[in-house]
Amino acid sequence: MEQGAGTGLPHRGQHRPGGDAAPDAWRRPVAWMIQSFRTPARGPLPDPPEDAALYQAMRRTSMGSTSPGTEKGH
Repeated sequence: MEQGAGTGLPHRGQHRPGGDAAPDAWRRPVAWMIQSFRTPARGPLPDPPEDAALYQAMRRTSMGSTSPGTEKGH
């Protein structure tokens, strides 16, 4: 997997480990990281994903599945 220049993060759209369960979950940690570089930090962070969506994204990642309906045992 290719990474973004100097970010250590994959290019957008090339890898989505959580699939469609929580597609915008990345926004919160990225906003948090960007705010940490500002002095003083400004603005609210994006809302976190719902617990169920985050759980499903983590479950898919741990199972190596990125698309709905491909979980093992279902």
